[in-house]
Amino acid sequence: MSNFPAKNEQIYANEVILTSETGQDVDIRCTTGNVKINGSVPGGAGGSLPIDAAGDITLNTGNLTVLGDGIADGKVQGQTIKSVSTLVVDGGGANIVGGINSTGDIQTLGGTSDIISARNYILDGTQVIKRTDNGGVVTNTEYVRHVGGAIKQETNVFTSTNEFQDNVTVSGVGRQLNVPQGSLGSSTANISTGITCGSISVDNGAEGPNQFVNARSFGFKPSGTGSWSMSQQPVTGQVPDVLQIAQSQPYAGAPKYIAITSSDYNPPGDQPNIIIDPQTQALGGKMFINTVQFGRGIDPRIESATTGPDSNDVKIIIPNNSGQIRFYTNSTDEKLRISNNQINVYDNFYFGNYLFLPQQLIYTFTGAVIDDNPPTLFNNNATIFTLANNGATGQSLAGTGQGFYKLTINAAASSGGTYGPFRYSCDFPYTTPNFSVGTVITRFEGNFSGEFYPAGLTKPDLCGFGLAGVDFKLCWPSVPAGTETYSGALTLTKMPYGT
Repeated sequence: MSNFPAKNEQIYANEVILTSETGQDVDIRCTTGNVKINGSVPGGAGGSLPIDAAGDITLNTGNLTVLGDGIADGKVQGQTIKSVSTLVVDGGGANIVGGINSTGDIQTLGGTSDIISARNYILDGTQVIKRTDNGGVVTNTEYVRHVGGAIKQETNVFTSTNEFQDNVTVSGVGRQLNVPQGSLGSSTANISTGITCGSISVDNGAEGPNQFVNARSFGFKPSGTGSWSMSQQPVTGQVPDVLQIAQSQPYAGAPKYIAITSSDYNPPGDQPNIIIDPQTQALGGKMFINTVQFGRGIDPRIESATTGPDSNDVKIIIPNNSGQIRFYTNSTDEKLRISNNQINVYDNFYFGNYLFLPQQLIYTFTGAVIDDNPPTLFNNNATIFTLANNGATGQSLAGTGQGFYKLTINAAASSGGTYGPFRYSCDFPYTTPNFSVGTVITRFEGNFSGEFYPAGLTKPDLCGFGLAGVDFKLCWPSVPAGTETYSGALTLTKMPYGT
């Protein structure tokens, strides 16, 4: 090592080249002070230290610390670029290959400069903040609130009023969309598995045709016993058009039924207005109801009063004079009709084991002669009668059959006016054939009542004779050669007096 003791000496040259004698680094030192370059001590305070070179400045160890405004041109490259205050990129952009560690802020100047990342932004903190500087008063606002976005915290609870313009997907095992206090509103919701909640309200604030819930099955009281379900089978099921309300627990213990109540229902003192009890397959179902109304408006009804002296009665009520109650067989044959002022029975009517079925034949006649042996009034085979029971015409006495009959005649005054209106009746046991000799007249004694008639008149009798068929007439014993005629109605009423 050589020493140059001269002082205040100057070297005039375009460059100074130092060559190590040992092939190692060259060390420039001052044993009594600092080595200054352009009047500044490298690493200390003072004027600027300009470095003008076409190459690079490389520090094998240690850091390059710039305390001024920064590096005006070129680039700074290193494992870590650290700013003790604010790292300002003025003008262009900052292209960072590695990472940026800063204890201060990374800030772009102006309202048109952005920070752009080709990958992800990783936030170790808890918030993205919108900072507003209003005359030196700085306000920090969570950015999601600033833009009115949905807030999703660690517990997956949305805490702001938000509107989703697209789908909200909650995925993963055990993930839930919980709305513990507010409400979840959606025009449509497609849920593939199930909804677990306290209540579901289909209410958009106004009544309309689109307020409905479509489902294959509804379950009630999902936990515990005594639950019910309401379901409809799929289209491919056995009964796709049937709505089924099913009870899931056996019919035992506490009552299990469907209750329909009014607005003033107050349990436990009040009973439900309507109870539907399915019971079991063996027992069949039953219903408790006070009134069954048929049709719409004022129509027939079946009712039982809830209180009062007739609370144990069942009433079938016809609301007006024209209403009727009709009973039919499965072949639509009418058997019983109850109207406002009559009861019609169209078939067998039993009192216990006693069959009581009167049958009445009606025949309206004209031109019957008042004489002791007049022409025939009716023949047992003649189909001249109408059966009053059902209105059937073309009926005959023989067709109605043997039995015990009551015959009545209600006649008007005679054609000559000698005989006034009269009534005749008699008991008439009918057997076919009635008589073995057709020329012998058999008389049936009866009862006669007339408004007026000639003195000495003997009351008439029902006469009958015949062989192949039986002819019947009304014979007047005290009129041997009569000419006057009469008209009226004749009835034969068959009564079930015996076999």
